Amino acid sequence: MRKIRPIEDRFWEKVKKTPTCWLWTAGRSTAWGYGSLAFKTGKRPKYAHRFSYELHKGQIPKGKIVMHSCDNPRCVNPEHLVLGTHFDNAMDRTKKGRTRHGDKHPFAKFTSLQVKMIRELHSRGMPEWLICKTLNSSQGTINDILKNRTWKHC
Repeated sequence: MRKIRPIEDRFWEKVKKTPTCWLWTAGRSTAWGYGSLAFKTGKRPKYAHRFSYELHKGQIPKGKIVMHSCDNPRCVNPEHLVLGTHFDNAMDRTKKGRTRHGDKHPFAKFTSLQVKMIRELHSRGMPEWLICKTLNSSQGTINDILKNRTWKHC
């Protein structure tokens, strides 16, 4: 019978300590780059920085998230991990100029050039519904662009 290794052992073999950050060397989420630690089959993976926080500092209270003071999503150094809310994280991200928007956002459907084209087509009289159909997009998405609710920087 195969012996299951403790999750802590599997965690530590995937951590490379540097003078500042402890870097996660295994799998990471594609959108945000956070380390991902898999449990036994059938269980959802856990973010490595959250596992590290719980391992070193205890349970994460409901409604709280684990933020990186070092701004490195691969880091699992407990000295760099602090609790906060989603609002705290958004304010920290904005204050540090790390807000990803437009082309840099991982879920962006359009490029800056396409957004400019959408606005230009509409200003020349192309109806919103036709822009939606042409670009295979929802009317809400196109309307948000045209009303400057999204892509304000373009």
